[in-house]
Amino acid sequence: MEGEFFRFCLRQNVDEIALEACFFDALDDDLCAEVKARLDDAGVDRVLGWGHPRDYGVAPSRKSWRA
Repeated sequence: MEGEFFRFCLRQNVDEIALEACFFDALDDDLCAEVKARLDDAGVDRVLGWGHPRDYGVAPSRKSWRA
């Protein structure tokens, strides 16, 4: 999946890609080195965010957004 994502982003001529660590193995040194190399080669900056896809219940619930 990472390959598809990077190909799509690079076709859009983006300057920066935001990566969410909860969606890939951010502790895999080989994967991180590969991602870094691909983005460096393309001249693309990156932002790394951490979040849990289910928010661990910390963020306000969708019900509270409607209030």
